[in-house]
Amino acid sequence: MEYRRLDGGMLRSPWVAEHWLPRTSYGGGGMTTLAVPPRITEASAIDRVIRISTAVAVLAVAGVAAYVSYWHAYAVVRAHGESSLTARLEPATIDGLVYASSMLW
Repeated sequence: MEYRRLDGGMLRSPWVAEHWLPRTSYGGGGMTTLAVPPRITEASAIDRVIRISTAVAVLAVAGVAAYVSYWHAYAVVRAHGESSLTARLEPATIDGLVYASSMLW
């Protein structure tokens, strides 16, 4: 990358737009300003891949956790002598309460 020397000895990067150059019309000499890179408004393809792969990983872990949690609760309820219907519904009530309480805040 090639830099250009400006009036007053300041260096200018080639990617800096002309309107970002320091103004000297305030009297008293040159004023140093920081160059701001252009704002990125759209996510790049790499960002999309990262977001999608993160969502897939989180959903996979959540799916495994839900499966294990359900069947563990089912086994505990059955081990304590409840009927099959009660054992199948109990894990849903536990998960429903956790979900409802997480929606409060």
